[in-house]
Amino acid sequence: MAQFCTPDYSKNPVMLLTMTGIEPTMEEFEAYLSEMEKMYSQYKNFVLIFDATKSKYASGEIRARQAKWIKDHEKQIKENCIGMIYVLPNVMIEMVFKCIVTFSPLPVKYATVRSLEAAMKESEKFLAVAK
Repeated sequence: MAQFCTPDYSKNPVMLLTMTGIEPTMEEFEAYLSEMEKMYSQYKNFVLIFDATKSKYASGEIRARQAKWIKDHEKQIKENCIGMIYVLPNVMIEMVFKCIVTFSPLPVKYATVRSLEAAMKESEKFLAVAK
């Protein structure tokens, strides 16, 4: 996967994507989306954690591409992903995120938390409800 994001599938059914803080090129972002497509086709009934603690603000072009990808893959996401948890380091980033999902809703339930530890606890709740 691209340098800006490190995947960890070792805790299946909890999938962790850690943003490294490197701003991706469009080519790197397309590689990331290809990896996401593989993940959604290979794994079932998982919770996806995005650790955006080190994330940079994505360009409008990348945000638009991601919104289109989510819309194009909505059925696959709903079939395979129980929910998404976003680790957002502060209130300002959370507000920006919530504005984005207001205009481009996520196809599954989501939560925002401040730490990876809180995300892991939240993932347990998502998985318990799904059983």
